[in-house]
Amino acid sequence: MTVLGVNTNQDLLFVSATAHIVTRCNHFR
Repeated sequence: MTVLGVNTNQDLLFVSATAHIVTRCNHFR
């Protein structure tokens, strides 16, 4: 998963955290 083609550590952490939150929301649904 790439964000605007930027692969910095902060972006990767943000993406992983967002994906984790989204997964939890979907799980509770």
